[in-house]
Amino acid sequence: MNIDRFHGYMMNKKFRNDRVEESLGLVYKCHYPYKTKVTGRGVKFTPFYNALKENGAFFRDVSGWECADWFLTDCDASDRDRKMLEFSKNETFQRPAWFSYWEQEHRACREGVMLLDMSFMSKFIVEGSEAGDALNFLSTADVNGKSGRITYTQWLNQKGTLEADVTITKLTDTKFLVIATDTMHRHVLSWMNRNLKRTTSTSSISITDVTGGLCQLNVQGPLSRRFMTILCDYEEEEDDDDGFFSNKKFAFRDVKEIEIGYAKVHCARITYLGELGYELYIPTEQAIHIYDRVMETREKMISLEQLDSDVSNNIRWGGLKALSSLRLEKGYRDYGHDMDNTDTLMEMGLGFTADLSKVGGFLGKETVVEQKRELKDNKGLHKRLVNVFVDQSELGASPEAAMLYHGETLFRNGECVGDIRAGSFGHTLGGLVGLGHVVAPPPSSSSSSSSSSSSSDGGIRVNKEFLTTGDWEVEIAGTRYKALLSLQPFYDPKNLNIKG
Repeated sequence: MNIDRFHGYMMNKKFRNDRVEESLGLVYKCHYPYKTKVTGRGVKFTPFYNALKENGAFFRDVSGWECADWFLTDCDASDRDRKMLEFSKNETFQRPAWFSYWEQEHRACREGVMLLDMSFMSKFIVEGSEAGDALNFLSTADVNGKSGRITYTQWLNQKGTLEADVTITKLTDTKFLVIATDTMHRHVLSWMNRNLKRTTSTSSISITDVTGGLCQLNVQGPLSRRFMTILCDYEEEEDDDDGFFSNKKFAFRDVKEIEIGYAKVHCARITYLGELGYELYIPTEQAIHIYDRVMETREKMISLEQLDSDVSNNIRWGGLKALSSLRLEKGYRDYGHDMDNTDTLMEMGLGFTADLSKVGGFLGKETVVEQKRELKDNKGLHKRLVNVFVDQSELGASPEAAMLYHGETLFRNGECVGDIRAGSFGHTLGGLVGLGHVVAPPPSSSSSSSSSSSSSDGGIRVNKEFLTTGDWEVEIAGTRYKALLSLQPFYDPKNLNIKG
């Protein structure tokens, strides 16, 4: 048990009274996958809440934040509440009644622009003369390079298992922005307080929680560069390679201060959805000003004759359901769902974030080095997180078609070898998509028929050959469906879309 998993707003007598009563009442009820709690609501709102509600957002609880889950876009306000109520009562393990709205948001990101309010993310400013070195020791990647860069990294413990999955932006030589998922808010803050000052003087580092002070608005999709150019009133260059947001001037993982209307915001070229995209970190007091500019830009792009007639459907707000399906098609991890503190960096396929050559090393480095050696010597590891796909043709097209959530069992040659840690419907791929945890069976197992997956010590390892041979199935509600498994994501494995 870890008390850090609780948020500050939960330390409230009324919240505990109401939530405990609701939770006990749900113990013996069917736990439908899209059901969200009804108590303890209306606790935290982003500045975009009212505007997104007017745009048809259906909200769910995200660590106390009211966040848009999906958008109802084809009816007026008078009918919206009625339809929302109908949808909320449609509890099912099959395709939800709002499946088509979710699909439109997903496709907007893949084909045009999706706007996403991610202000619920946890954000911390870490400052001080020793902040860079201290953060670098906690991080598997080198986060203390040149200023104006955002780095994806993990934090490990002494045993070498995962403690956090974060991005760190080096704003100046002494100032860093650390961003983590909402569920890890207290844990990440506690981890920094416990570890950053162990090897530094207590007065050299300050940690400030700025979650409520900075909104996060994501602009993602193949048309996002053009959207940002119009949003910022920048001149469009005849040669796209010379524009402000071009690959030449604004490379992947760059962070720059930009002007939008009367506001200055930090803009990071990064993605969690697998497309060209940008994240805007906006002072809360200027959020509505930015929102108005964003909506003006949307209308301006729709009116441009160069764009397709249906572009209005491809520049839209998206919610958490689209976020989930998009990131799972790309195989992006989510700490607390796909991985936790029982997993190692290499088992989760995140070895690329480890900089083994940086001066001073990092906490938990010994385990990473050992598993890298095992991976090389034995052609794989005993356990791996892998991408899973079930084609639409296996499912059928009816509303009662099976869906993938989490916990479904994976079989190889009829033998259970793992389970799904997170699943969704991949609207681009055309089928169920997820991340599965696979454990190699013992050498005597009937499942391990391929010698190419055997290691030097005779044991079976999870590797490309193991995943591409054998008869793979995933069991959903008692029915088994043929599945494909891969170490690489099924969508854009070479990252061509991200490069723009």
